[in-house]
Amino acid sequence: MSNNKYSYSGWFICALGALFYCYEYFLRITPSVMTNDLMLAFNINASLLGNLAAFYYYAYTPMQIPVGIMMDRYGPKRLIIFAIQMCGLGMLLFGSPSHFYLACFGRFLVGFGSAFAFVGVLKLASMWLPLRFFGLINGITNTLGMLGGMFGSIYLENIVVSSGWQATIKISAAAAFILAAFIGFAMPHKPTNHTDQEKTLTFQELFSMLWKLIKHPIVWLNGIAGCMLYLSLSVFAELWGPKYLAVTHHLSSQAAVKASSVVFLAWTVGAPIIGILAKDLKRSLQILIFGSIVTGVFSALLVLIPNLSLTQTEVILFIFALGSACEILVFNVVRMTVSADFAGTAIAFTNMLVMLGGSIFEPFVGGVLDWFWQGQYSNGIKVYPAAAFNKGLMILPVGALISLVALVIIYILIHRKDYQHSV
Repeated sequence: MSNNKYSYSGWFICALGALFYCYEYFLRITPSVMTNDLMLAFNINASLLGNLAAFYYYAYTPMQIPVGIMMDRYGPKRLIIFAIQMCGLGMLLFGSPSHFYLACFGRFLVGFGSAFAFVGVLKLASMWLPLRFFGLINGITNTLGMLGGMFGSIYLENIVVSSGWQATIKISAAAAFILAAFIGFAMPHKPTNHTDQEKTLTFQELFSMLWKLIKHPIVWLNGIAGCMLYLSLSVFAELWGPKYLAVTHHLSSQAAVKASSVVFLAWTVGAPIIGILAKDLKRSLQILIFGSIVTGVFSALLVLIPNLSLTQTEVILFIFALGSACEILVFNVVRMTVSADFAGTAIAFTNMLVMLGGSIFEPFVGGVLDWFWQGQYSNGIKVYPAAAFNKGLMILPVGALISLVALVIIYILIHRKDYQHSV
């Protein structure tokens, strides 16, 4: 196969993998556009709704490192097909209207299958494209995920309104099996000239790597910073944002979903530009620090200033999300502060820390809402006051402050004269 044909095929195959990532991000944000329907169908409060949504992260987060190992051992094609099918099965279970815990298990399966998406794209890129395209694939895939979230939230809202939440979930599930069949038909297992030796790490080797990472302070500080910045997506855009905007800024349900999707738009626009600007470790940290400040200031404006107009709300949301999009640079930081031998494991460990935010803070915000609930109902659904939402989403500016402190400590550590890699 010629280099040109190899490159063209590689881009197409990576595009198939990126299509799965776009689809799984579409599934990830599903609860955000049907919060009232879910609360009514399962007769649950905000705390339980937060837990239902967070079951995605309960599976997604701990699966990061095992998925990387399985990709190396078995190759991406079979695992991607299996993962898409798990997403489809999970959506079918999630749509059960009378069994809350079955819906939780369905959401868990969606998170389990989704854990293979982003890692799968990067594995495909490493197999099918020259190394110089690896960073570009990373950025493009992230952008496609944001597009899936942005357009998904808007079109999902329209389908839910016209067809109902259960029909919407059934359509989403059917799409999974169609996508799995298409990838099974169109994607080869590996290039004919792919000579990488399959290797399985022993438990002892894996434990040794993880233990060294656990003892590495920069890895933890960097992961915490990424987790706090990623709350703009995991807590706001993916779950509580539309309901928050509808209550506190007096928007209709559809207007609130469209306004919330501005967060995805900002990440779509900002992430590739930020990636280009961050040429080295120092620049990456400087951008991250600046982004944390912007995130903190504008998220505080969002939750503390009442009666914002729709335009003002969308502008603040865009700038807030643009600042938080700097989160992608935590992966630059970990690659540049950990020795190359452990870079892959360190990136997977960092992604696990970043994703912890969804599993912890989606239920946390729901708990705050229930704590400050004033006993009001509307059509059988609890009505939460604007003050409760503002208190719950104060986690956004507080998280940005935590991120800023962590990043400043990292900046100080790497500029110490006696600093050297500990992993």
